[in-house]
Amino acid sequence: MKLILASNSKSRKKLLESLKIDFIVQPSNTEEYSSALLPEEYCKQISFQKALAVAKQHDEGIILAADTMVHCEGKMYGKPKTVKEAKKNIRQLSGKTHDMVTVVTIIDLYQNKTISFSAVTKVTFSKITFAMMQKYLKKEKALFARCGYGETAFFMISKIDGDVTNLYGLPMRKLEKELATLGYQLDDFRTEKRLTKKL
Repeated sequence: MKLILASNSKSRKKLLESLKIDFIVQPSNTEEYSSALLPEEYCKQISFQKALAVAKQHDEGIILAADTMVHCEGKMYGKPKTVKEAKKNIRQLSGKTHDMVTVVTIIDLYQNKTISFSAVTKVTFSKITFAMMQKYLKKEKALFARCGYGETAFFMISKIDGDVTNLYGLPMRKLEKELATLGYQLDDFRTEKRLTKKL
């Protein structure tokens, strides 16, 4: 059973690796575009574009793609292109609660099925001081992903309501559940387990 992660996200790759399953990483490298005004619809369109671009290159397999968006007070925050933009985004989230929205698209080439599902995690930032910002900028290596904050931003967060793995771009509990609805278990993606059963 072939599972393909259509993403170059290191955090998504780490999450899948934590399941001890076998998978291939193949970024879509497709041009992403959506005119949607709502975060879930925007992410759904982008994740589908990523999954479809990779699916077209395979005859079989399960393609997994995702897109994550920060949404706060009616504004959608995309990936910042500069450090200045990342700092501006984080300052705007200071002391506020925002939604981390992720939509995952799965294209199952074995069964010719496509499904999408979403997850929303509410995140509250503390009041971010100048010292906190400087500390963050020195440590964070993923400034240009998801609004401008990555793994080292946790010290600036005062409250999380929802699936924490969603903050890394892949809601794992929902992923496992949705794979089950397609008829798959995690063992289906573990080569060593399958070989052991055959022996």
